[in-house]
Amino acid sequence: FNFYTDNTFSTAFTADPVTYHPGDQMYVGVHLVSTGTDVVVFADNCRATAGAGWDSTPSYTFRANGCNLDPLMTWYEPADAGQAAREENFGIVVFRFQDYSTLYIHCEVVVCDAADTSSDCATAPSTCAASGRKRRDSDVVDKQH
Repeated sequence: FNFYTDNTFSTAFTADPVTYHPGDQMYVGVHLVSTGTDVVVFADNCRATAGAGWDSTPSYTFRANGCNLDPLMTWYEPADAGQAAREENFGIVVFRFQDYSTLYIHCEVVVCDAADTSSDCATAPSTCAASGRKRRDSDVVDKQH
């Protein structure tokens, strides 16, 4: 889970926290660290909060059940098509919660067996609008922003 300098997702910021201003575009990548090709990854649920915890308030969910909820969110295909199952990249316009100066980004990340045709990854119906893909279940990855 990294923040990147632009939508090529080639250069990650190396220090935390990363500083953005409202209206800036924030680029986030979720990458599966594995040498095998037997698993796939995707970000199922993503939200921004004013505190470090997933349940912190206030909060804003911009991806739920694999569907994008924010019209200013863009998903980017990996530059290397061979990595498509191993990474998810997105951009979203930065905002802030009134009376808070820090924003935390959280994503629940799903990892599935690529060969399991009955897994949620393989069988989840595509019920999202054109802006997103539908996927399910998760581990939680948090990153301060």
